[in-house]
Amino acid sequence: MEMKAEFKLKQVLAANPAQTVIVVGAPDFEVDNYVSLSADIDERELHIPMHWHKLIEMKAKKAKACLLIEGLDRLDDIAQQKFAGLLKDRRAGNYKLPANVQIVIPVAQREKVSAKIQSLSLVWEVK
Repeated sequence: MEMKAEFKLKQVLAANPAQTVIVVGAPDFEVDNYVSLSADIDERELHIPMHWHKLIEMKAKKAKACLLIEGLDRLDDIAQQKFAGLLKDRRAGNYKLPANVQIVIPVAQREKVSAKIQSLSLVWEVK
């Protein structure tokens, strides 16, 4: 990603810390202090406290952290809905994300993200 676009992305993330941000068209962007979560995670693993919950708790103790949901645009609209509660209420089952954790979803194409998920997020396209 070019330096100017990366700087703008960091500004967008900093200005919207409680908002989920879908980043369109930036497969190589980098954020600090993050935990990566594959979108094809089993729904039970998403809602029952498992390894990713513990990792995000550790990262959030140090500073602002990001939860990257990778590959969401490769799932169909119905499969994407398992993340709706996490985006809307910042909850996965009984687990609540720490206040200083921001959800970031990198995607290649906006059209492949369901309207429901887009409505729960801020969509930022890299130009």
